[in-house]
This record gives sequence, C-alpha cells and structure tokens, in this order.
Amino acid sequence: MAERRKLISLCMIVKNEERNIARCLRSAADVVDEIIVVDTGSSDGTAGVASECGARVIEAAWTQDFAAARNVGVQEASGEWILILDADEELAPGAASELRSLASHTPASGILLPVWNMLGGEDDGATINPVLRMFRNDPRHRFEGRIHEQIAISIMRADPSAKLCLGETVIHHYGYRPSVVAEKDKMRRNTELLLRSVEEEPDNPFHRYNLGVEHLRAGRPADALESFREAKKADAFVKLSYAHLVYKYEARCLQSLGRWRDAAVAAEEGVRLFGDYADLWHALAESLARSGKRRQAARAAAAALRLGRPQGIYHTEEGMGAYQTAFLLGMIYDWNGQFDAAAHWYIEAVRMKPSLLPPLLRLCRMMRIDGRAGELPALLERRFTAGKEGAGVKMAAVLLDSGCYGEAVCWLRRRAAEPEWGAASKAWLALAEAKRAASEGRFDAALLWTESYAWQAVGACAARAGEGEGPYSLAAACERLRMLRASLLYIEGGSEPSSSAFAGDGAVQHEGTEPACGLAAVAEGAAAEAGSALEKVVRTAVSGIADGSDEAALGGAAALTAYADSRLRSVESLLAKRPGRASLGVVRSARLALAGCERGD
Repeated sequence: MAERRKLISLCMIVKNEERNIARCLRSAADVVDEIIVVDTGSSDGTAGVASECGARVIEAAWTQDFAAARNVGVQEASGEWILILDADEELAPGAASELRSLASHTPASGILLPVWNMLGGEDDGATINPVLRMFRNDPRHRFEGRIHEQIAISIMRADPSAKLCLGETVIHHYGYRPSVVAEKDKMRRNTELLLRSVEEEPDNPFHRYNLGVEHLRAGRPADALESFREAKKADAFVKLSYAHLVYKYEARCLQSLGRWRDAAVAAEEGVRLFGDYADLWHALAESLARSGKRRQAARAAAAALRLGRPQGIYHTEEGMGAYQTAFLLGMIYDWNGQFDAAAHWYIEAVRMKPSLLPPLLRLCRMMRIDGRAGELPALLERRFTAGKEGAGVKMAAVLLDSGCYGEAVCWLRRRAAEPEWGAASKAWLALAEAKRAASEGRFDAALLWTESYAWQAVGACAARAGEGEGPYSLAAACERLRMLRASLLYIEGGSEPSSSAFAGDGAVQHEGTEPACGLAAVAEGAAAEAGSALEKVVRTAVSGIADGSDEAALGGAAALTAYADSRLRSVESLLAKRPGRASLGVVRSARLALAGCERGD
C-alpha cells in the first residue's frame, strides 16, 4: 500500500511546556500529517507529552537564536507545507477544512493566519496579528533573525514574484497573558536578545521596532518612543509591513507620557498614510479628546467606526472600529455634556459586545448624577432583551453597583411576571430593596429585607450544591445580603464587624463593580444624619482601608466615595435654587469624577 501523502508538517520549538503542549497538539491533530517538536532543553515532561501525542521529538541545544532552533525542525519536515505553532497556542475548531483546502489548491507560497494574542480572560480583549504561519516546504525557505524570526525574507529571496494569501483560521495565543509573561520572564529574555540584535544589525528597523514593543510592554514608554522613532528613520520605512504599527505605538507612547497633543500629531501623521486603519483613527480620537478638541475627536471616532475592524495585513486590537471605539465615542460625548448621545454610544458598545460592563456602569452613573436615573429601567428595557434570568439579574447588579438602588428595584419588579423569574431574581430583589432602604436611612427596613426567607442559608446550600454559582447567582446575592446585614447590625448598635464580615470566603465579585460589602449604601443613608451612624461608617471604612483585606479596602473606599457624593449632591441642590450658579458645573464635575466619569481633560 502506498504511503499517505504528507500534505502538512507541524513544526514547533518548545521548552518546559508540559502544561500547554497537549492542548496545542490536539487542536492540530486533524490538520497535519506529521508533527516535529524541537525541544531546546526542557526539564519537565514536555518531551513525553509530545511523544504521547504522536510527535517526533528532536533534542537541540539552545543557542540564543530562535531562527536556528526553528530551522532544526523545518529541515526535518517531509510535508509539502509547513505549519508553525508554539506550545501556548491552539488552532480554532474547524481549522482542518480551510488549511488542508488551501494547501491543496492555493498557488501562493505562504499563508498568513490571524493570531489572537489573548490578554487575560474572555472579556480582557486581544491583539490580532496576521502572521505568516504556513509556507511551502522548500530548502530555500529558512527562518532568519535571532528573535522575532521571519520566514518571508527567504521566501521572497527565493522567488521575488512569490505571492502570500490570507487565511481565516484563527490561532489563539495565550502566552501574552500577564501571569505567563511574568512566570517565564519573557520581557527580560526578549529585551536582551533584541539589544544583541540591534548591536549586530544597527540599521535593521525591525529590531528597533520590536525593541520598542518590549519597552512599551515593560512600562518604559520613553525608551519605547526612542526605539520607534529610530525605526522610522529607515529608508522607505512606510513600505514596511509593520509601519502602521510604529505610528500607532508612537502615539501610544506619547499618550502614556501624558503628551496628548503630541500623540494627536503622531496619530494624524499615521492616518494620512494609512487612512483605512481604524486603530490609528481611534488613537487620534482619544488624543484629541484628551487635548480638549472634542468635536474633532468625535469625528475621528466616527471615522474609525465607519471603517470597522481592520482587515488584511493590519495588526489590530479586538474592538477597534467596533465596541472599544463606540465606548470611546460615548465618553467623548459624556465629557462634552451631551448625555443623550453618550447614552446611545454606551449602549451600542454593549450591543456590540454583550459581556462588556464598563459602558453600562458609566451610563448608569452618568444618568444618576444628571438626575435622570429614573429613566434607566425603561431605557434598558427598550434597548436590551433580557431573555434569561441571568441577563436580567446582571442588569440589576449593574444598577446596584452604580448606586441606582430604586431603579434596580423597578427593573426587577418589571421582570417578576416573566417565566424566567426564579429564586435568584427574588434574592436580588431583596438585596435591591435592602440597599434602597439603607441608602434612604431606613436601616430597620433594610434589616428586615436581609432577613427575608433566610437567604443566607439558601445561598450556602446553593453554593455547596454547585448550582447557580457565579456573580449573578442566588449564592452571590445571598453573600451580598450577608455582608450588608453585618454593616447594618453594626450601625444599629452591634459590635464593629471584622473585615471578614465584608469579605467572606464565599464572596463573589465581578470586575468594575462595587465590592460585595454593602457599606456604600449604608454610608449614603448615614450621611443625612451626620450623627453616630455616620461616625461608625467612617470609622469602619477607614479601618477597612488601613487594615483590612483588599476587598475591605475597596469597600471602605466605596463607602467614603458614597458619603462624599451625598454631601456634594446636597450642595448641588442648594446651588440649583440660587441665581448665578457658575459653581454648579464645578460641583457636577466633582460628582462625575467621584463616580469614575472624569471629564478627560
């Protein structure tokens, strides 16, 4: 029987990737006909795992040269095409269909695939880079470069008329997550190799560009700016495939340095050359907004939204020309006092990415401070469909964590007749009612709500059973009720609660929202008394900040913020009744700043 045609060989270089390599190889199992893994000195079980997954493992000494290590595997490959992956990557489902079809039919010499560099969790976004990851197996095709090694140079040298095509199969890369970068000390290693490369080839702009990226990632924007500007000095720089990124990162360095006007100049120079690159329009919009040129900023953001997500060879970030830009446009209108336009774009940002919380939080806080919080339940009902119980509870949680307690009650009571209404919704309604009562100084009523239906016991049972866990679950509501009750009992004359009362073992939080301690609502209610209750709140808040856990500190800060906002609201009410209210805008700006809705100047 004739040997099966080897269409694609997977070539990898690895070191101490025991935890990751199986995931990578599983994702490529039905794509490739051969797997070659070059191990450059693992001290764990990487080689064994690779062998179990069907790989041929070659041991090679590490010579501080990524291209040399890549070429060890490439020269052993027998497939017609070579696919390059790293152990901390995986192919998206369905890769076999496209990649094998392309390998069989495309006349191109190489295929660029979109690499999604995941920056954290699902909601933390990603950078998206089209990278040459598949190429024809040819003895003339070899990697070059000590670090950030390239294959395209040798392909084009072998055949100046060679064509590259764009594929759609996504490669998910997890190696840029902060914890991974820190654990492997990647930035130090990369910087050392790049400095060595710059010394060997001082006129190579690619080394300067990559060194700038490492400086920027390490929090050294001034050094990064110098590297990017050195790269721009190269002959015919604008024709380089990464020139658009240099302009974008130059603007980002200047933004990090607080030089917003210079950043706008850099971004504007970039959009003149790359007018179809949404990332640069977004950078221009942000820089102009921070420079006080908000009309121009809004036009730039609108231009980015019209372009949409960058395509082709452009390297981008998730949400550019989409939800990130819509959120930015909302903030620009917000900073300009155009709250209706801001509300529209905040909602559009969430419609583009439903898991996104910051625009919703900002919308609710903005409308609360503008005295229009009462419009929120109807507005949210018109613009969103809360088909499942979790979606309705999530919206209630956003309202609660924005200080819109009465609106959360209204939102949940509107859902009470729906089929999706369940135990979690009832618990969140009890929490909303308790927080509303506490914020109005009705502490006895708030305590009654925390007692209702023995929520603590129900929540503990749900958590133990593993049912409905998460930030919008029955258990999460019960935990919040428990901590709110601890605050209320202390205010009503009990002993001072420990920080653990505000940050129990079962506490559940979601990013960007109020810590689950309940002290902020109590502080708002106590502010009206200016008596012993307020004194206790302040003492507990300060104690939490100084001596408590991280969550107790966040809760304490939230309580003091709620108290300050309450006092400013009283001042605002007095000023609104007097003629000549020039200082009213100052107070409003202060309240917005406290709510995290800074003006952006």
